[in-house]
Amino acid sequence: MTPNPQRQRLEGLFARGRISRGQFLAGLAACGLSAAAIEMLAGCEAALPDESEAVAAYLCLIVLDGFRPDYLKLAEMPAFQELVQRGTFYERAWVGQIESETPTGHATISTGSLPRHDGVIGFEWRDPVTRREVLDGWEQGATLGRLGREIERTHVNSIPQAIKRSDPSAVVVTASSEKVYAADAMSAHAADYVLYHRLSEGAIIPSALPGRQPSPDVLTKPALTRQLPLQSFTDWDDVSTELALEAFSAYRPKALMLNLPGTDYYGHMFGGPASPGVMSTVVSGQDRNIGRVVDAYRKAGILDQTLFVVTADHGMVPNHHEVGPDSIEAAVDGAGASYLFHTGGTAKYIYLLDRDRKRASYVAREVARLPGVVSAYYRAGANHYERAAPIHDSALDDAFRHLLGTFSGPSAPDVVAPYRESTIGTSYPQRYGNHGGLSWGAQAIPLLFAGPGVSQGVRSKMSARCVDIAPTVLRLLGLPSTGMDGVVLSDAISGPTRDEVTGQAGLEVSLHKHQGALIGQSEMEQQEDRMRGIRRLPMSPLRP
Repeated sequence: MTPNPQRQRLEGLFARGRISRGQFLAGLAACGLSAAAIEMLAGCEAALPDESEAVAAYLCLIVLDGFRPDYLKLAEMPAFQELVQRGTFYERAWVGQIESETPTGHATISTGSLPRHDGVIGFEWRDPVTRREVLDGWEQGATLGRLGREIERTHVNSIPQAIKRSDPSAVVVTASSEKVYAADAMSAHAADYVLYHRLSEGAIIPSALPGRQPSPDVLTKPALTRQLPLQSFTDWDDVSTELALEAFSAYRPKALMLNLPGTDYYGHMFGGPASPGVMSTVVSGQDRNIGRVVDAYRKAGILDQTLFVVTADHGMVPNHHEVGPDSIEAAVDGAGASYLFHTGGTAKYIYLLDRDRKRASYVAREVARLPGVVSAYYRAGANHYERAAPIHDSALDDAFRHLLGTFSGPSAPDVVAPYRESTIGTSYPQRYGNHGGLSWGAQAIPLLFAGPGVSQGVRSKMSARCVDIAPTVLRLLGLPSTGMDGVVLSDAISGPTRDEVTGQAGLEVSLHKHQGALIGQSEMEQQEDRMRGIRRLPMSPLRP
């Protein structure tokens, strides 16, 4: 092997104890070394985990719904930063799939499978057998547990299933307040208790999915009920946390998977990053609730045995531009077709009537002409999309095709149109936020791991995805992650195996390239907006 400066620097840092073995191995892989070369440098024992390596006994996974990484600068976040200091933080984490929606993100975080495999590709999709619109991702379906059952029918693995398979007596809890579909999707129909809040007679009332109810005393604590209207921008996250802490106190769960919905709820209402004053209050409250959860584990005497994961399911963009539904419908009509339905917040997903699916390429060409649409793609086969209009950057086309491949399949839409940054598909006279698409503002998320077996003080530039969370979690719990699409994030592991290091390294270059194309497009479009002086929309009335 010919020496190179980067490799020699890594060897020196490792020899002086300045970096961990995991960081050393990950660095060697990033240098482009083969598995054989890494084995020569690090020793053949790198193929297996160290038997003395710490394994987490508990998992606490917190999803900050609709949280953009730049929100970390809006407020002091001491609880979050404490976890960052004693763990691994991914500076370029992203959703890495479409649709970038709450049901989809939570399903993938739990299953480690892409939407095309776990069956949840958005809030709604077309059933490939009945050819009808399926609404299972919305509240009316999720309150009946339909999302979890959709996942169960695909036979994919999941964090709850792997834990229950290893120890049937272990307790798994998933919870939210406002987002029952987040709790249901994370459960994968395997969690013991699936908790959320429902609206009833002017109040939000703690509840649970059928067959997933805890003992009655868990849901009857007065602090879990709030009268409407809510009094604070932190109330939704406060009651999510209260619900989770009651379940923690009652059951000491092996896994607690918690959705904090505030950044999504108020991101929609006030335009996310367009209203930093509102969002800073929400973010500060979320950090306070992260601290409350961590403190509960500390007081229970199991803090050092617990793996903490904090991430998001998608980002959020403001409505500086819009592609109205009327213009989409006119484009479909202009192509001589009719749609079954169309959906999407920051991209457009169009399902055509069966008789018109052969006209998908014409529809895509018409949609691609609309202002605010970057390009358009149409289904040219069961699992394949073709581009219907020119695109200025082949790398961006590659990134779009990569994302399209994450949900392509029998339930996928006939036409997909990515929108430019800060563009949504609905008309609002005031600031509003949305997500769902392929732009960087909807794709960028935070991600950190902290706890037993996690490399400490690491800030990684790996393009970590939602789909990589579950296999990494199970690895740190000492459980197999068979059948998952994601990879173990080896630089988060204090003693990764050779296969884990090479698995991450094998994806790093291509994922980084896709990210770079999305980031470059986003920066270019935002620069254009600044030069044109985008009109600042008024805010909604400032109340929770």
